[in-house]
Amino acid sequence: MAESKKETIVMFPFMGQGHIIPFLALSLQLEQRGFNIIFVNTPLNIKKLRQSIPPSSAIRLREIPFDSSGHPGLPPSAENFDVLPYPLVINGCGGFGLACYYSTWLNLPHLKTDSPEFSLPDFPEAGKFHVTQLAASYLAADGEDPWSIFQRENLSAWGFEKHRNLKKRGQGKGIYEEEVDGFRFIESSKSLKPHFTSLLHDLVHGGDRLLAVVADIFFGWSAEVAHELGLFHAIFSLSGGFALACYYSTLLNLPHRKTDSPEFSLPDFPEAGKIHVTQLGASIMAADGSDSWSIFQRENLPAWSKSDGLLINTIAEFDETGLAYFRRKLNRPVWAIGPILLPAQARSGKQHDISLEKFIKWLDSKPPNSVLYISFGSMNTISASQMMQLAKALEQSTNTNFIWVVRPPLGFDIRGEFRAEEWLPEGFAERVVETQNRGLVVSQWAPQLEILSHESVGAFLTQCGGNSVLESLSCGVPLIGWPLMAEQFFTAKFLVEEVGVCLEVARGSGSEVRCEDIVEKIEKVMMGMELRKRAGEVKEVIRNAVGSDEFMKGSSVKAMDDFLDAALLTKEKTELGSK
Repeated sequence: MAESKKETIVMFPFMGQGHIIPFLALSLQLEQRGFNIIFVNTPLNIKKLRQSIPPSSAIRLREIPFDSSGHPGLPPSAENFDVLPYPLVINGCGGFGLACYYSTWLNLPHLKTDSPEFSLPDFPEAGKFHVTQLAASYLAADGEDPWSIFQRENLSAWGFEKHRNLKKRGQGKGIYEEEVDGFRFIESSKSLKPHFTSLLHDLVHGGDRLLAVVADIFFGWSAEVAHELGLFHAIFSLSGGFALACYYSTLLNLPHRKTDSPEFSLPDFPEAGKIHVTQLGASIMAADGSDSWSIFQRENLPAWSKSDGLLINTIAEFDETGLAYFRRKLNRPVWAIGPILLPAQARSGKQHDISLEKFIKWLDSKPPNSVLYISFGSMNTISASQMMQLAKALEQSTNTNFIWVVRPPLGFDIRGEFRAEEWLPEGFAERVVETQNRGLVVSQWAPQLEILSHESVGAFLTQCGGNSVLESLSCGVPLIGWPLMAEQFFTAKFLVEEVGVCLEVARGSGSEVRCEDIVEKIEKVMMGMELRKRAGEVKEVIRNAVGSDEFMKGSSVKAMDDFLDAALLTKEKTELGSK
């Protein structure tokens, strides 16, 4: 394949670390192949990105402005999911539980009756509650205590007015979500279009030999902008093909709206099998075709067909069903180029409360396959009651060591201080972490890939985010799935039913989980051989997919070649046509 250092590829991810980091990983791979890279984003994200770019890289960073003040409901200087109030990000991942939580806090109905049972005055559909279902903070509340005062202020910051803005969605399926529109940030990104267009014009007329634009799945409009300048355009999906296809089909067809059954099929993707309503994130459950998210996506998703192709961070050998869906649906090339993961030098510099050396020393002291790694990603958390049940399960799983990356539970500032004395069983850290030395409880962040690649790690309890899944499978580590939002539910379905490397323990942050059920799933994955054997097979498939020698190229290597060849051919034809 003809490659030239003079050709430049413009990378344009959405404004969130979960999108920017995979785009950076892809940028570094493309740079290694001899292409110049221009990475485009808003000023705050460009500033954060600088520390992640290896010194040896020549990636150029370009800023385009974004003014959140022009978008009602967004905080000042909001340029990244990281600075949004947590409710704006999570938007109803456990709507029922969230509704109960806030209704109880605002109304304190248990203080207004002598009965041990009570109903929520503004949420009667939730049924009866018993005082034994209330955490100690509720029972101690009287409306004037510090925690009640804090929660009233906290609720106001979410944009609620005395909880009246919670409304019923989902055709009586009992799903509730806050009306605070968690997707307004994504919708507001359309305002980047004129600035991105202007930047591309400046680059073209400034002498850069632009070859292609690689844009985020939320930027379907960017295909038209690229083509106006004669540039090749590709959409890059961070999620796998199967999960993305399920999300795409469900949102466009809304099949759950057309049946009273809790299970349904996708009319244009029957190969996916049955979908259960518990596998639908709040955005889809709330969608009726006229809501803001439906309107945005019904404009954005079809715009993908105007792109020259779809890059997917997946492996063709076990994701062909999803890849075939998009080839059929978009009538465009689909390239499975995964796994796209950051190299070690780009992952350094993260701040965490335990050093990498301490992690490795602790892992070295544990037997092979004896450690369960637990992390729900940087943008997710579970409820306080779920957290308590998980902690109890870890304590009861006496044959399992663990590393648990913790964040404050649902309803609290996810980026705030973790209060172990409140959210974990009394004495948990002293008994399990200090005395028994069976676990590490880590606040906010841990070196995930280094942990997963250690031989002592036997499983990964995860929210099934795309990057986490690929890291785990690349290391041959089986998964325990606890999806929390968006396409994560479909990713879990894919891992369980299609790949056979996962056991699902719960769905969402509003689901009821029991300690004994979690213990059962942990023991089945940690002590069993079936999932571990299959994960080892998948690791080998991935190794072959990214392998290359003088005799053969892996599927992902060839897919990357095909993508670049298509871009170069398009440029060649464009230049010939202009002569």
